[in-house]
Amino acid sequence: MKHLCCFVTAFSVLMLSVTGAAGAAGAAATSTTTTRSAPLIHVTIPSAVISLGYPADWTVGQFAGLPKATQKKLAKLNPQLESDMAQASTVVKSSKFYAEHPVARSDLMVNVVPNGGFPTTLADFRQGITEQFASQGATVQATSAKKIGGHTAYLVVATMTERPDATTTLTELAGQLYVPNGDGATIVTIATTDDADGRSLMDSIIASVRSAH
Repeated sequence: MKHLCCFVTAFSVLMLSVTGAAGAAGAAATSTTTTRSAPLIHVTIPSAVISLGYPADWTVGQFAGLPKATQKKLAKLNPQLESDMAQASTVVKSSKFYAEHPVARSDLMVNVVPNGGFPTTLADFRQGITEQFASQGATVQATSAKKIGGHTAYLVVATMTERPDATTTLTELAGQLYVPNGDGATIVTIATTDDADGRSLMDSIIASVRSAH
């Protein structure tokens, strides 16, 4: 299904953005964990037909992706993600909101995929997303369904191991919420550290998502 390909691309590009930042910042950044002390600021994203919360100590900006040189470096270190790096411009263009922690390896992106359909059942979603993630070297931890504004949305939680440089290996955690939006979908992606704080952060952001209709 076309929309699942876009879904996985958004996932891996965002994961690589935090991995790339960690590599650029050096060893100190790779050991930084996420904190959950900051309250959430709620924002409405009209084109995405949702509202959500992000930590007050995060910086909101435009997601520009990674520099070409960094993309080439990461693709060489992570060959399973080379095809996703080639599609990074599509993710940048479809991004409607982006926020990141100024220090820790955590960020949030909202994308809108205007067409491509939507899974009809959780089983349909689970099968498609598991296959797509596996092809990119990611491991699906859980999938579930939840109601957003009376409509069924689907959530996947996954981990991915990546290399920001030749000597460092990082395991990142991500949650993606897939919300119906016209003939397509709104994709909320949270990439963070694979630890208790990271999971708490991801859960709080996912729980904050509401329909903006």
